[in-house]
Amino acid sequence: MAPGVVALMIGFALAGFGINATQVGAYTVGAHVYATDVRSSGVGAAAGLGRIGGILSAFAGGALLTWFGGPGFFVALSVVVVLTLAGILLVRKHIPPR
Repeated sequence: MAPGVVALMIGFALAGFGINATQVGAYTVGAHVYATDVRSSGVGAAAGLGRIGGILSAFAGGALLTWFGGPGFFVALSVVVVLTLAGILLVRKHIPPR
């Protein structure tokens, strides 16, 4: 197998790990955000909106590729990743210490 393919597969594995960890973390944060009597509804609604966002992101990615080509797509993807990282780092302030 070519070295570039191995590096690409490792990158996909790391991205999958990061995405899965973020999704699991979102459920944990949701448990702290919503009051006990509406917690399951709140987390369910947040998960549903997340699924809708996942579907819409496929269309947005296609539109970005059409309008701006590959380089513009990856710039937009980089911006989204940086904003997501900033949001994850800010979440710490909203979870009470033990």
